[in-house]
Amino acid sequence: MSTSLLVNTMKNEASARHLDYEFEALSLSALSKRMPEAACVLVAPQVRHRYSSLETSAKEAEKPIGLIDGVAYGKMDGKAILDQALNLIGDHS
Repeated sequence: MSTSLLVNTMKNEASARHLDYEFEALSLSALSKRMPEAACVLVAPQVRHRYSSLETSAKEAEKPIGLIDGVAYGKMDGKAILDQALNLIGDHS
């Protein structure tokens, strides 16, 4: 549920910046199916123990991946996390 709240804050921030991106919170099992469609993958702190295996999958799919900062996640800082996603995909909006 907390990840869904974070997605909403990222959507609001993207809308305020007039950026047209989609954001989804997915389970780890759903991620493997959706990764080919993703522009990038951000991993929530509560599953950081799975990061290395997710990183391997992301590299195989040629998708950038990052671990969300725990403080930004705890604050539900959609701006900071959106900036992280944009940096991963090379969009400097």
